Amino acid sequence: MLYDKDCNFLFILANQGAGGHRLGRIISCLNNVQWYSSENNGLRPYDVFYNDTVAGKSISAYHYDRTLGNNTLPIVGERILKWWNSEDYDTFYNTCWLSEINKLSLSNDMIMHWVLHDDPQDLHRVFPNAKIISLIDTDIDLITDRYMKTTAKFPCAIKHFNLKPSYKNEYATAVESLGSPTEKDLWFYFNKDASQTDYFNHIKENLTLLNNARKSYVNKNHLSFTWDTLDINSIKTFLNSSSIDENYLTLTTPKNF
Repeated sequence: MLYDKDCNFLFILANQGAGGHRLGRIISCLNNVQWYSSENNGLRPYDVFYNDTVAGKSISAYHYDRTLGNNTLPIVGERILKWWNSEDYDTFYNTCWLSEINKLSLSNDMIMHWVLHDDPQDLHRVFPNAKIISLIDTDIDLITDRYMKTTAKFPCAIKHFNLKPSYKNEYATAVESLGSPTEKDLWFYFNKDASQTDYFNHIKENLTLLNNARKSYVNKNHLSFTWDTLDINSIKTFLNSSSIDENYLTLTTPKNF
């Protein structure tokens, strides 16, 4: 599939554990970026708290879902594609995903965004007109350690039933057999003889590969920076935004809740 329509889609890419959802909240303070306002996410992007309702939000207070009233912006990328066989990726986008996105009355004036962990090149193959912002890590060991404390504990299951295939592939079968596994549980299910060190090194290797892919990617619709080089004016220009809620400043430094 090539979703080459003019679209106000933004993919915010970051390694798991690097603060992608915190960055998403900062960017949602821009006047033309949709914030997924709800009691569970926070009515405003700078309303940050834990809860047990949104998946992962009991682990990271910055986490949020893509609630749009009574609907949800359908997920894209690796997190949903895991449930599909690779030869069926086009089928997923052309049928399930397209059906779900067409149910929504999206405003042409607002940018819809996703926080993802993909390679930007993979997303631009499907969505060539989308804009992508990549958060680049400067300390992979630190991010890997944070991954172990956060993402490793995230549930593997997803609730997007309309986006799953009718069959169960190896990934889906493993998740079902384990009941309610975390990311870490599932990795050890497939790597039964591995050690904790093996797991750390595996995650570090994957995070390094993705970080390098984002760092080296060049495209007119791609902007990248580190936390240290984040410049809100550059983001405003990139997204054609005219203003930002100054409360974004409360999000620029992570808090210990």
